[in-house]
Amino acid sequence: MSLRVRSARAVLREGIVHVALPVAVGVLIYAIFRYPAFDALGVADDLPAWVRYNLPDGLWAYATISIASLPWRENSPHLYLWMLLSFVVVLGYELLQLPNLVPGVFDPMDVLASVLGLAFGGVLALRRRRRHEFDQG
Repeated sequence: MSLRVRSARAVLREGIVHVALPVAVGVLIYAIFRYPAFDALGVADDLPAWVRYNLPDGLWAYATISIASLPWRENSPHLYLWMLLSFVVVLGYELLQLPNLVPGVFDPMDVLASVLGLAFGGVLALRRRRRHEFDQG
């Protein structure tokens, strides 16, 4: 079986939308709404706690599985392996916070946000690949 990878243009376009944008939004939420010095508009207290504290984790998980799926043109064992590794890395990091093996504070809501981000990103990545296969075949 030969590896069929995607064009650089398609990878760049998808990378901006599904990787760079969610990471940037997550960083902005984390920086602006968690640190009062950056909250010039004074809206941090008006946002639900899950937006300030858990949404960035979900966005970063979404970006992680999205970047893992970027090179693959079609649904393949390689794509599934990289998607599985995304789950292992993201959830492993969250769970290793519980016994203090990695920096951070364990929060079950972070795990939920990460699972939702990974699942949503994974489903969208597979749908994009299926659409590509349909368009090609």
